[in-house]
Amino acid sequence: MRVSFSLRQRLLSLIVLAVLPAIGLLFYHALRESRLAAESSRRTVVRMAGLAADNYGQFVRTARMLLEILARVPLEDKPVCGDLLEAAADRFPEFDHIAVFEFDGRVRCGSWPLQPNLPESEWFREALAGRAFSSSGYLEGRASEQPLVIFASSVLDDSARATGILALSLDLARLSDLLARSPLPEDSVFAIVDHKGSVLAQRPDGPRWVGKTHPLAAAVTARQGLSEPVEHADPDGLTRVYAFAPLGDEASANVATLVVGTPRHAAYREAQAVFRRSLLWISAVTVLVLALAWAGTETCVLKRVRTLTAATRRLAAGDLMVRTGIAYPYDEIGQLGGAFDQMAKMLQQRETERTQAERTRAQLAAIVESSSDAIISRTLDGLVTSWNRGAELLYGYSAEEMIGRPITVLMPPEELGRSAENFERIRRGERIRNYETVRLRKDGARIQVSVSVSPIIDDRGNVVGAASITRDIGHLRRAENEIRALHDINVAITSTLELPRILDLLLEKIDGLLPYAASHIRLVDPSTGAVERLACRNIDHKKWQEISGRSPGPRMRALLQSGKPFVVSNTQTDPRVRRKEFYRDQGLVSQLGVPLTFRGEVFGLLSVFTREEHDFTEQEIAFMRALADLASIAIHNSRLYENSLRLSQELAENEKQIRALIAGLISARDEEARRIASVLHDESGQLLATVYIALDELARRLPDAAAPIRRIKATLDQVEERLRDLSHELHPTILDHLGLLPGLEFLAQQISRRSGIDIAVEGLTNGRFSPLLELTLYRAVQEALNNAAKHSGATRVHVRLIEDEGWIQCSVQDNGVGFDASGAGQSSGGRWGLGLAGIRERLEIFSGSLQVFSCPGAGTKLLITIPQEKFNGAPGAAR
Repeated sequence: MRVSFSLRQRLLSLIVLAVLPAIGLLFYHALRESRLAAESSRRTVVRMAGLAADNYGQFVRTARMLLEILARVPLEDKPVCGDLLEAAADRFPEFDHIAVFEFDGRVRCGSWPLQPNLPESEWFREALAGRAFSSSGYLEGRASEQPLVIFASSVLDDSARATGILALSLDLARLSDLLARSPLPEDSVFAIVDHKGSVLAQRPDGPRWVGKTHPLAAAVTARQGLSEPVEHADPDGLTRVYAFAPLGDEASANVATLVVGTPRHAAYREAQAVFRRSLLWISAVTVLVLALAWAGTETCVLKRVRTLTAATRRLAAGDLMVRTGIAYPYDEIGQLGGAFDQMAKMLQQRETERTQAERTRAQLAAIVESSSDAIISRTLDGLVTSWNRGAELLYGYSAEEMIGRPITVLMPPEELGRSAENFERIRRGERIRNYETVRLRKDGARIQVSVSVSPIIDDRGNVVGAASITRDIGHLRRAENEIRALHDINVAITSTLELPRILDLLLEKIDGLLPYAASHIRLVDPSTGAVERLACRNIDHKKWQEISGRSPGPRMRALLQSGKPFVVSNTQTDPRVRRKEFYRDQGLVSQLGVPLTFRGEVFGLLSVFTREEHDFTEQEIAFMRALADLASIAIHNSRLYENSLRLSQELAENEKQIRALIAGLISARDEEARRIASVLHDESGQLLATVYIALDELARRLPDAAAPIRRIKATLDQVEERLRDLSHELHPTILDHLGLLPGLEFLAQQISRRSGIDIAVEGLTNGRFSPLLELTLYRAVQEALNNAAKHSGATRVHVRLIEDEGWIQCSVQDNGVGFDASGAGQSSGGRWGLGLAGIRERLEIFSGSLQVFSCPGAGTKLLITIPQEKFNGAPGAAR
């Protein structure tokens, strides 16, 4: 039996075969992403162990620090020893007991929870052997019966010899409390195990496990690294992923180990979710491909085939109007549809050609009769043979009046010669395209028209007459004149931003380009509502200003409320006009007032007048409204310009005041820094000298205390040196005495000694600068060098100061790591934020500029430029 497949089934089969490799690739990618997510989950457990170890290892680091501090304090005197240990116990309550032992195990001072027979303990022997830090592992207190860990160290005298054993104990219940507060996934295990494998603390079931050997003791004692997690099946039936992290630093790594176990299903939850999402996407892509294939075959193939089949059936039924309408002529189906449409078109054309000639004559006659243009035919002698409705409307003659009469009755005398020339060209069979001329109406009025003439040719090819099409272009010329006038007025009023000049130019152009006798402009003050009479033309300005007050009249109020133009036919008789005698005196009759508006708000009135009563047409009103819109924009721009000038002046004055305030503030701040530096240097030096004398006196009276006194004097030397550096940072006195370049060299030596960076200072100046400028440049270089020492990782820094006739430039360039300088100084939290802000604040006094050039891996360069010119009435920046 032969199986038949439809066209759609065959196309879908081909599409499925084509996308199978892509679906397989997506499935492989999903498996790979799942494996990567599982590996990421294992690393997450390791990171969690490391982070937790940092928190819990704080106990070990605190114990080590406390032992190192107490071990260097003389503890031979029991009362002094007891007081010190009591103070330490109060300062560090996390340790339950602190004591100093003799070499035979007797307690010299302090309290201790265990029996005094201690020399046999491993931690005691390690401390006795000179170990700087040792721990006991898990122990149980004799009095408290709580699990303990003991940390011990040798007590050293001034000659670094051991004089006793210092020990302190940690109650493991505190570690259990910390474990209870640790955020872990559900069913996770968190334990602290000593170096012997004993559990010091655990969550959950802490009391049951403390003191016992951990199931993974072998892995703990082997100190597996953080990169090697272990899976282990626990007695509760769960398989967990375990990671280990040592507590404490390198020197105390044998104290304890943190063990973190997370259920395997929780650790790999993200990996499983990734795989499920990937499978979901693969399914969605497969469904989408099949849906698109189904829709694509329907739209691109099957629908067009069905359209072609239906069109064929209609054509077979005799419908010659049928077309396939297929929109793609370049594929096979489109070519077939195009051939079908061409065949149907040819059949239809042959059918319609038989009736086309009959319809043409009737259509032409209807077109000629209904045309608004004048269509006229005449003989070669110039006699009119046809006259349509458009000719009657244009010239005023009826068809009966004109047929048989010569066409020359429509031509003024000056156009007769041109008409004769046109007739000669028509006889030669030439066509005369549109040309502009003048014709006469029946009432004698001249009208501007556009004429085109074509010859009339009979069946034998002979010219037997002429046909002309005439169109009235008078309204076009009027429109062109109005547009030209608007352009000239717009150019004039936009050539300046001064309001009086704009108004004068506007009225001058109206007087010269438009047929009006006079004009004036009134504006409304937006703050008071008063009417201001600003400009007039061909009107007595003084009398115009005196005719009424500043309050708006009835017409002005109506205009402000409606925003529409108003017309007064006769200002000398209209009851709305309050000052009729003024208009009689000026000889003004008709008035057209149009509003000046901006963004829908009326702010003024433009009025034009005639000296005879005039009926303003809609066209005139529309033109004046367009003119008013242009004037409104120009007036508004002028007001904005005036406001901007005023604001610019205010801004300049404010900037001047702010700059003066900044200069005063910086001066006051520097003066206060100078005073504090003097106090730190002079008074602190005197006080330290007094302390030195007292210590020397004390050393003579107490020879046994010579060593502690020497240590105190060494500390005082450090304090004195730090106070001296701090005093110099607050106010470098070397600037006052030697100048900027020696001050920068001294600053470079200090920072180089402190940071190890090679700093070179190069300068070329014409003498001393002003004290304020020297201090400003010094602070800028100081900020740049400090940033280079703290952040850049540079090994060399070059400071350069150059002065010439026009500028003072100072640059600081390092060879450090660099940074992205595009956002430098934009936030106070960045590397340069507050420093750049302070430098720019000082440079504003001198109209100086600051530039930072840097990019990652290419170092950083800070460039300061200050002009050598007067500012704020002060002398040049350099002197």
